[in-house]
Amino acid sequence: MVLTCGIIEDELLGRDLLARYISRVPNLQLKWTKGSVEELQEANAGNPLQHSVDIVFLDLWSEMYGNRSNAYMFVEKYGHIILTTAYPEVLVGTLPFSYVGVLNKPISFDKFQETLEGVLYRLKELRMPHGKETDVPH
Repeated sequence: MVLTCGIIEDELLGRDLLARYISRVPNLQLKWTKGSVEELQEANAGNPLQHSVDIVFLDLWSEMYGNRSNAYMFVEKYGHIILTTAYPEVLVGTLPFSYVGVLNKPISFDKFQETLEGVLYRLKELRMPHGKETDVPH
């Protein structure tokens, strides 16, 4: 079964790195990359489900605690979220939305694979397709 992915990362090098990692994993397919949550919102103005994927790799930065928190909750509709962040995990635990995994920067391929395997196991355990109500503990 092929799982589709999207990347939301403001830095081009970060997007390229994640895209390379995704391409190295069998059964993962990169569907899109965006520079921000706002860019995803604009792209979906006419068709809100056109960017739906199984997994979204979402870069986290400090501005999300301001007016952007609603924008991040918007992303939950498009896939199960794996956060990519340079912030400490204790800070990540206070987020106002659900996520299924965390990748701390800098991201090595080994850490990417390890986190992805854990996420895939958890998603398989849930046996719920994206879009269904579920409470994924983090």
